[in-house]
Amino acid sequence: ITGDFRLNAESGTLAQQWQAMPLLFGGYRFPSLEQEAWRKADVFAVGYHFFYDQGNDLGAMLLAGRTMTAVLGVGLGLLVYAWSRRLFGPTGGVLSAALYAFCPTLLAHGRLITADVAAALFFTASAWSLWVALHTVSPGSVLA
Repeated sequence: ITGDFRLNAESGTLAQQWQAMPLLFGGYRFPSLEQEAWRKADVFAVGYHFFYDQGNDLGAMLLAGRTMTAVLGVGLGLLVYAWSRRLFGPTGGVLSAALYAFCPTLLAHGRLITADVAAALFFTASAWSLWVALHTVSPGSVLA
């Protein structure tokens, strides 16, 4: 809302903005930007005020953010399935999707509101796009 990303911007802000999008429509109150914790970029103090001191529904906020992370996780699963299906056929796609769904790393990080699942999705999408380009582009198609 403010365009100021001083709190926890080291992993980029795209995933954070995606995960926080439902909070724009929930009527949640953000702490004052005049407080000392905001000026000092004290992420823990600002987070505490946001979650506990503003009268916001913590459970609903966490569920909304986790749901957005889950959407990214489903997108990654679909990408894993599609790429594997293209390489190994329908059985390979289903097997890869099943292995993905029960991957311990995904099960651990998929419930957190962090940039990890988004990074995995976009890295995999980039690798898949490069793979597709290398397998479809030929010197003849470039010259045409």
